[in-house]
Amino acid sequence: MRQVMLLALLALGVPTAALATSVNFSSGTFQTGTFTGSFTTMVEVSVVGTENTISIDTGKLSVSSSCPIPGAKCYSFTTGNVTVAAGTTTEFTDSLVNGFIINHKGDVTIGAILVPNTIVASGSTSFHFALQGTTLTRGAAGVQGTAVPELGTFGLLGYGLIGLAWMTKHKLKMAHC
Repeated sequence: MRQVMLLALLALGVPTAALATSVNFSSGTFQTGTFTGSFTTMVEVSVVGTENTISIDTGKLSVSSSCPIPGAKCYSFTTGNVTVAAGTTTEFTDSLVNGFIINHKGDVTIGAILVPNTIVASGSTSFHFALQGTTLTRGAAGVQGTAVPELGTFGLLGYGLIGLAWMTKHKLKMAHC
């Protein structure tokens, strides 16, 4: 009976591991970038790299009352958007919440949480770049998240559970005979 239980745990564990796929995009090596807007209103940033172009617009910015880095200016935003493009093809786009910006003498970090949708269950985006005036001199951006599993995966998991239930029932009947 212990062997059946161990087999059942293994049968459940393997498909569950398949559910944990990820969404990962990186800008790659910095080529160029754009910055528009103002830290007093909203910003739009695009980092063009060797792998992808990743763009963010922050929505309305608010000055944060506390900042973890001495001498830096911190801002927050409640909504925004992120887009990943490879050439002219949009690979990924999502809304953002709970974002922040830290600007320390032109060294800027932006981070935000992805809104769950049909593609991503959870995740975040991050930008880090150097800004001289409105020119990006270096930068990197990324989007990381956990993908929503395909419906077929759930179907296979269901069939596996039905099969395990039938096996258990069959083993119990044989044990009583």
